[in-house]
Amino acid sequence: MKSLKPIVISVFFALTINYTLGQNYNQWVWIKGDKAPNSFGYYVTKNVANTLNHPGPKYAGSGVVDNNGKFWLYGGFQAQSMGMCELWTYNPVTNNWILEAGDTFMSTIANWGSQWVEDPANIPGWALYGQGLWCDNNNKIWMLGGSGRNDLWKYNPTTLNWMWCTGNNSYTNAYATYGIKGVPGWNTPGGRNESSATWTDASGNIWFIGGQTTNDINMSVGNINDVWKFNVNPPNQYKWTWMSGDSAVDQPAVYGPIGVASTSYRPIGRLSYCSWKDNAGTIWYFGGGSRDFNVKGMDDLWNFNPSTNQWTFWGGHTYAPGASANEGVFGVQCEDDPANWPPPRWENRARWSDDCGNLWLFGGSDSTYFFNDLWRYNISTHMWKWVSGTQNHQDSVGSWGTLGIPSATNIPDGRFGAVSWRNADGLWLYGGMNYKRSGGGSLFNPVVLTWMIHNDLWKYIPDKPTADFSFAPNTGCAPLTVNFTDL
Repeated sequence: MKSLKPIVISVFFALTINYTLGQNYNQWVWIKGDKAPNSFGYYVTKNVANTLNHPGPKYAGSGVVDNNGKFWLYGGFQAQSMGMCELWTYNPVTNNWILEAGDTFMSTIANWGSQWVEDPANIPGWALYGQGLWCDNNNKIWMLGGSGRNDLWKYNPTTLNWMWCTGNNSYTNAYATYGIKGVPGWNTPGGRNESSATWTDASGNIWFIGGQTTNDINMSVGNINDVWKFNVNPPNQYKWTWMSGDSAVDQPAVYGPIGVASTSYRPIGRLSYCSWKDNAGTIWYFGGGSRDFNVKGMDDLWNFNPSTNQWTFWGGHTYAPGASANEGVFGVQCEDDPANWPPPRWENRARWSDDCGNLWLFGGSDSTYFFNDLWRYNISTHMWKWVSGTQNHQDSVGSWGTLGIPSATNIPDGRFGAVSWRNADGLWLYGGMNYKRSGGGSLFNPVVLTWMIHNDLWKYIPDKPTADFSFAPNTGCAPLTVNFTDL
């Protein structure tokens, strides 16, 4: 129990506090984009907002919110095995998209130009499989890799130019230089795919964890659990530091007791997971795919403290080669319960942190079905809550409703590889993919999988935080000091 700060209020007879629940809370609303998958992007004039502008469908793109509240979107698949190099912004106030840089052609090749030199001709080119994207304290956009590359780029929203900063200027030979753990230097991560654990610290330096590397310290390909930091600012400006984890792929996890932190513990390397940064700057890490278990995905929850370089295991199942997947426990909808746990999944890139630092996740896949379930993890009680969506993942169908109108019946369809942002208005979701299956599975009628990639933009409006408290006295004459106590 903690006492809140006393305040002085005017009271004549009795004090009454009312809280009115908004009718649109806990509802999805379809904001923009197409209901049908596999549509096309469109823009009228580059760098100019227009109500007609919209990106094409995106699977495994990357997103970040800048210091002015705009949503940035880069890369991803638009059609099977076809990557994009377009950089978009979305303004949630005006509901307009702008094509900031790049083009809407698929598989445009990169033009690196001269290192550390901005140039209108520079372009990072197509990027697949979830490249890193950050916004620093100066509102500059940074991007790393994708498609097995390790080149780091910076975009200047003022000059509208890209600059190639570090890494290899080709689509191949993206070798790693680890150096000494914890020591900044002219180090470089190996080529990277499927790394969505990205964040900036209070100084604006950029960090990421793991993913799939095309070159570890042994020039091997696999999943990895390394933690990297790039210093945007002095000291050690523009140097990479290997902070934690292994320098070789596919290393086993080291689990400790639940809730116990140590530099000796670490998760198994993985790809296509989800991650969050809470209000204390701690990084949380859930699910994903790895070589050392079947393809249904993982359900272990970890956090990493960048200040101490310590990992903590918080639950879920430990994995060894050949381990079978688990089914999860949904419990009662909208009820916290220590027994609740989301089913294993990967490609669950859509995630958010709320004002209380709690963790939210949406969707993903077990490689058979596509999920549209929404979950929240309370970092204070360490309990999961199933919020919305379908328990039976075979029936994760969508209901878009009316554009711009929240409804309790609205829900995105099951999907993986979506992009997410958050602002004060809610949790935002863009794109993602699922499959359409056809055929009978026989020799003369084989199963055909058709990629269904979305460009729809959604917003979910969570309940506002509530608090239980007592206050005394509850009667009196002004001036009167009332003490509120958190329960």
